[in-house]
Amino acid sequence: ALDITAPGVDVAKEVEGLARGCTAVVSCVGSIGSPDDARVNAASGVAAAGAKAAGVKRFVYVSVAPEVRDAAGGFPIFKDYMAGKASSEAAIKANFGSVEGLSYTLIGPTFIYGGNEFGLTPPRVATGYGRFIDGLLSTPPARLVAKVAPGIVGVAFEPPIYVEAVAGACVAGALGLAGSVVDTHDKIIAASELV
Repeated sequence: ALDITAPGVDVAKEVEGLARGCTAVVSCVGSIGSPDDARVNAASGVAAAGAKAAGVKRFVYVSVAPEVRDAAGGFPIFKDYMAGKASSEAAIKANFGSVEGLSYTLIGPTFIYGGNEFGLTPPRVATGYGRFIDGLLSTPPARLVAKVAPGIVGVAFEPPIYVEAVAGACVAGALGLAGSVVDTHDKIIAASELV
C-alpha cells in the first residue's frame, strides 16, 4: 500500500513504479476533516503525473460534484478538501486531457453511501439507510427542490449515490467507455450501467 502522508514519500515516483504495465489507474484517494486534507486530496493530481510517466493511457478520479464544491466551498472545514480536489482535477486534466491517446474520467458524486456502518469522520452512511434516502430524494418533488433551492439546501436534496454505482462508473472510465466528466447521480448510474 502507498501511504501518501508518509514523510518524504514521492507520490509521483511511487505511482510510476506501481503503474508500469497498467492501462488505467483509478484514484479514490481522499480525506475530509484531517489536518492533511489539502495534501491528501491533491495527491491524485501528483499520482496522475506518475501514471502518465509509467505509460498509463487512462486516469479515473473520484472527486466531488460541482454543486457540492460551489455550496460547501465557503465553509472553513471544507476549504482544504475542496482545494485539494480542485488541484487534483487540474493536474489530471493537464496530464491526460491534451495528449492524443490519453484520457481521463472525473467522477463527481454528491454523497456516496454503502457498507454496514454509520460514521462522522469520515462521513459514512450504511447501505440500507442510504438506499432509502436515495429512493426518497430521487422522486420528482425532491428533484425539483434540488434544482431550485439555493446552495447547500439544494445539495441536501440531491440523491446520494451507491458505492457500487461509483465503482461501476470507475470501471467504465478505466475501460474508456465513460466521458471525461461523469458527475451527479444520474450520470454516474448511467456510466455504471455501461459495464
